[in-house]
Amino acid sequence: MKKPFYVYFVPKTHHDLGYTQAIDELLETYCGYYDDVLDFCDRTADYPAEAQYRYTVESFWSLDYYLKHTSKANRERMKDYVKSGRIEIQAFYANVIDGICSEEEIARLMYPSAAYARECGVKITSAALTDIPGMSAGIIKALSEAGVPYLFTGFPTYFEWEDCEGNRLENKKSFWDEKKLFDWGYPAAYRWKALDGGQVFAWYQFGYGHMSKVIRTVFEAEVYEEVCRELPEYIAELKAKGVPYQVMRYVDHGMDNVPPVMAISDVVRRWNQEHEDIKCIVATESMFFEALQRDCEGKTRKTVVGELPHTDYTTCSVSEAQMSALNARTKGKLSILEKLNAMSLLSGRGNDIRGPVESAYSDVILYDEHCFGMDTFGYQYEYNRSLKMNYAFRAAKRVRELWDAVKSAAAGNEENIYTLFCASGRKGKSAATLLQCGPREKEPGNDTYMLIDAAIIEPGKTEAGNMESEKTDLIKHAVLVQCDMIEDVRLPVCGLTDRYAMKLPDEAVKQYTIVTPERGNLTLTQLRPAGSIAIPEEVKCTENIFENRFYRLEFDTVNGALAGVYDKETGRYVMDKSRPAGQVLVRNIETNEIFEPKMERMYHRMSGAVADSMVLYHTVYSIPMIVTEITLYHTMKRIDFSYRLVLDRIPLREAFVVFPFQMEEPRFTFQGIGTPVRVLEDIVEGGNTNQFACQHWCKAEGKDYACLLIMDEARIIEFGGIHPTAVSQAHRHLSPAGSQEPYVNGSDMKNACMASMILYNNCQTNFPPVQQGEVIYRYSVTTGSRVQAESFAENAIYPPVILPGTMPCEEVNVDPENLCITCFKKAENNDGFIIRIKETEGRAAEAGLSIADRKVCSAVKCTITEEDICEIAPERIPVGVYETVTVRVRF
Repeated sequence: MKKPFYVYFVPKTHHDLGYTQAIDELLETYCGYYDDVLDFCDRTADYPAEAQYRYTVESFWSLDYYLKHTSKANRERMKDYVKSGRIEIQAFYANVIDGICSEEEIARLMYPSAAYARECGVKITSAALTDIPGMSAGIIKALSEAGVPYLFTGFPTYFEWEDCEGNRLENKKSFWDEKKLFDWGYPAAYRWKALDGGQVFAWYQFGYGHMSKVIRTVFEAEVYEEVCRELPEYIAELKAKGVPYQVMRYVDHGMDNVPPVMAISDVVRRWNQEHEDIKCIVATESMFFEALQRDCEGKTRKTVVGELPHTDYTTCSVSEAQMSALNARTKGKLSILEKLNAMSLLSGRGNDIRGPVESAYSDVILYDEHCFGMDTFGYQYEYNRSLKMNYAFRAAKRVRELWDAVKSAAAGNEENIYTLFCASGRKGKSAATLLQCGPREKEPGNDTYMLIDAAIIEPGKTEAGNMESEKTDLIKHAVLVQCDMIEDVRLPVCGLTDRYAMKLPDEAVKQYTIVTPERGNLTLTQLRPAGSIAIPEEVKCTENIFENRFYRLEFDTVNGALAGVYDKETGRYVMDKSRPAGQVLVRNIETNEIFEPKMERMYHRMSGAVADSMVLYHTVYSIPMIVTEITLYHTMKRIDFSYRLVLDRIPLREAFVVFPFQMEEPRFTFQGIGTPVRVLEDIVEGGNTNQFACQHWCKAEGKDYACLLIMDEARIIEFGGIHPTAVSQAHRHLSPAGSQEPYVNGSDMKNACMASMILYNNCQTNFPPVQQGEVIYRYSVTTGSRVQAESFAENAIYPPVILPGTMPCEEVNVDPENLCITCFKKAENNDGFIIRIKETEGRAAEAGLSIADRKVCSAVKCTITEEDICEIAPERIPVGVYETVTVRVRF
């Protein structure tokens, strides 16, 4: 008897947060959907097993809301159906734009669903990211570390759509030419391997995976007679294309936020009674994958390796420049406060912050959810946009409140003693350093207390009249202090305008101190030293020249630009002198015209032993104010570029900050999610883009020289210059000049220029078409014959923090130096502490873990979502190439 062909219908709803309804309304709509799902499961309980209604929850945010607002009886019904397998929970909290997520955010993306699965006594076995062109290899890495074997990759066919005028483009440029891998195109089963070796079993079916003959048309299996006519034709077409599988998956009612429908169970029940050659099953996503895996046994399966770069969504996230930048900063602060709180808990201080941190991460994630707006514009759209922005604001608010509580608990209240907490995860960096200051004095004329007479404290030394010798023995790093008077609220310093808005006295706003631990980073705080520090002899600063032992910066005082950056150690100009370094350029999308800024004024602002800075004021088309501060550090080889931009609502423009590094035959690498990614070499075969979504650093390397760019907020990077923006006709309003040109390749990257996209205003749906307000962007640059990208970036992104009082100097260290600690926190189940150890240089290692002088009673290797795997020796933890290992430690 001939083996039948099996068709798996998977009921699931594609989650678009706020696309078809305002977010608050949509949450209530999903509550109705889940009521229906439970009823459908009840009503089909006596159907044949293959026809019983099943449902797959694509994104957990909707079910999370439902469980918090429905009745106890419904919560129990839901749990029962999850336990029995009739309802499947997939791994991700939201359908996020993964390219703009942090590595820890990707881990937390799976925490809520994993926690609910544990409550139900089941394992999460599948995940889905749908309707997003591109996927970071970091998603594959995280799923592998979570033990989730299956991934549905619902990549859209945006580049085959009509443009906004209804025209189909002759030259179809896709983000992925899958025919380079599969002769028949799609659907396709394959192994997807991350750059650290982790892998998942994936299924690629265009869009949501509907039955369809034509792009953007959907056939729903609701009417039996229509299914009898259409389904055999679909299967025949698959076989004619050469698709080699005896199983097929079709989503049922899987469009944007559409309601589930029970009709599929009735259709399947009747179909199987009347057909033998094709059998149908109402299935969950994992049921289909299990059948597909069995079908693929003994057959050749493709293995896809690397990053599938993004096009639309990562770029379009810059259509909300202010909020996206704020959300990026919030993620960094979350990491620091969890680490500080964990160290405080070890010392008998600290707070239980697990609940508030979970809420903050939920807001961070929901802001990064792929839907930034509705399919229409108007007041309803603006209302919904305010709800979306609220996620970023609320996350920042929660982190600020948490930060105040954690700082208060972390340190004591000794008079005139402060602690410098180094938040980097490198060996010797996660430590506290004591800083002695003079007595607090009341500022004349107001109620603000200022700190004066900050001392320079070195390890093992004391200053006359300062701290006791036993305290100085705890000091880990030398500290330099430089006073910085903030005289203009427009300067690109985060939080300045907030402080002015609070109507604090001017002195409370303006007095800041720049602090650098040895080989560390600056941080801003409210210390004010009375005395000054001697400026090193090699530091020379005039109106247009900043010079120290590392660099000479040459300023063009006529045009207001950084005209030259000379590396004194290697004897070369590191940027093209014919192009200003760090210049903001605006491109008119309609005409392709490039606008350069015009200078209003510039001046030498800050000067001292730690750093000097030049401030430049410009204006340019659509950005009426650009305030740029370029800072040269004298204690480390580093230059900072900070920008405050005021945006107006002019549409059809995009903007970049351009760093014209120069070298012959550059090789580009950027920090991906969890692993470095070599541009072009580590891209999935057939993958395309002109813009790359990076984490915090990107690097150009020549034969004997490297240039490193650190980005705190603006992480969409173009290599080799400014290229046509790769956004499909599904989201762009106008097709820009060059939009039909081939994607960039190695020949387009002959120069070492890096351009950071900071603004995109060309959206027709899902994202705002215009924006206004102000935004701060920050970058750091270093160069040399050998540049340590990961450690330099950590010092820049996770700066030291000054705390009042003495914090016990607990150190969390890991050996050897190619390892770092990316997360240190209290375990979610309160059983010990969770530490994530990452390998960063491409060399497998055995980690030796030490936490001050405390004895580790036990160490357990865990999944990324904190499920125990096996006991391990804390002094010999195996960490593979670019692997991130999660460990539970108990003391």
